[in-house]
Amino acid sequence: MKKGFIICLLLLAVFAVHGLAAPVTITFLSPETDPISIKVDRDIIAAFEKANPGIKVELTHANLNDVLPKLSAMLRAGTAPDVAFSSPKFVQPLVEQGYLAEMEDVFKKLGDIPEKFVTINSEGKIYDIPASQEARMLYYRKDLFAAAGIQPPKTFDEWVVAAKTLTKDTDGDGKIDQYGISLTGAPPEVSYDISCLFWANGAELFDADLKVVIDSPQAIETLKYVEKLKPYCPPGLANTTYKDLAVNFANGLAAMAIYPGRMLLNIDRYNPELGPNVGVVPLPVGPSGTTPLTHTAINNFLVFKTTKNVEAAKKFVLFYMQDEQYLKFLVGAAPGHSLPIRNSFLDNPDYFNHPSIAKWEEVIRTSMENSFKYGTDFHLRHSGVVDPYVGRATADPTYNREMNKFFAGQATAEQVLKAIANEWRDIFGIN
Repeated sequence: MKKGFIICLLLLAVFAVHGLAAPVTITFLSPETDPISIKVDRDIIAAFEKANPGIKVELTHANLNDVLPKLSAMLRAGTAPDVAFSSPKFVQPLVEQGYLAEMEDVFKKLGDIPEKFVTINSEGKIYDIPASQEARMLYYRKDLFAAAGIQPPKTFDEWVVAAKTLTKDTDGDGKIDQYGISLTGAPPEVSYDISCLFWANGAELFDADLKVVIDSPQAIETLKYVEKLKPYCPPGLANTTYKDLAVNFANGLAAMAIYPGRMLLNIDRYNPELGPNVGVVPLPVGPSGTTPLTHTAINNFLVFKTTKNVEAAKKFVLFYMQDEQYLKFLVGAAPGHSLPIRNSFLDNPDYFNHPSIAKWEEVIRTSMENSFKYGTDFHLRHSGVVDPYVGRATADPTYNREMNKFFAGQATAEQVLKAIANEWRDIFGIN
């Protein structure tokens, strides 16, 4: 015991004599739990620690759907991470509570991230570093559409017709073995697809005046179209998870699916021969909508000012986003899913010539083009409007629970949307 105490004193003396700062440890919270993604993070962390011997990085994880409630609890308890890989919809609630460190210095040092991707907030400052974008597109089977003599749908009506046309008993045994579309009906991801469809039909969760409008006629109309798609989905729709949907498409059970680029990893894993027959288009436009839609989800880095290691945390974010590490992240963690957001990578040959990207170049380029042309996300719905509610609203279990009831056939479109709207109006005190 005495020996250990003496060693500690000697180490402190060494730091003091040589003007060295005591080593610090920062915690990095990531929603990426795939083993490949974890390996990429660990490789980047190892490179950072080698370049910065006085800083250690501890990697922890939380599901993205649980990030806001988990962070809020950790912040109240004083156990929050130093850095989080998160979502823009959580920025404003955290800004309101005074938890985030300003990141303008990091943003300027990187120098090539479009400012439009920075999350607008009530303070008018930069509190997040946009790291990547995900393009949620309509994946479809080019071969099945060609065989049926139909084109990818551009409207909700065409979508229903295509789903019906491609739902078949292909082997003549009297049982359907190919479905037109697979949808996510199970919590917690069900709300993502539904939100995309609302937007494609001109519906909103909150309007520009921050009133709850999820029970609008356009939203009800959207769900009534979803009702028309349900018969052409594989059985067990209410229990179909985000993962199930990808497997349904990759294995050939479904001809269409709404999904981000992680679909490509699932095809590579379960049915790589399918690759040449896969195409993507933006989501069709609804009868009350005006344009097709791509859900462009931004992933971002946040640093918490409650930590004692703000500068070390910022240094880690800057290191992660610089060329060598950023390329490793884009091509290794979830290639084709995490799309570049830095201007210098939008046509970067090192990126597009990498084997994990090159084999999917057509799909990835189409996704990126549509992301910039039609892309939107929760925090981008109303230009210049700071929405303090949407992060909390989508983190609240009501949205997913009621949507799951709808997919299970336990409640009508009007009933579930009214239940969600009433709950949100009560939570936020909105009349």
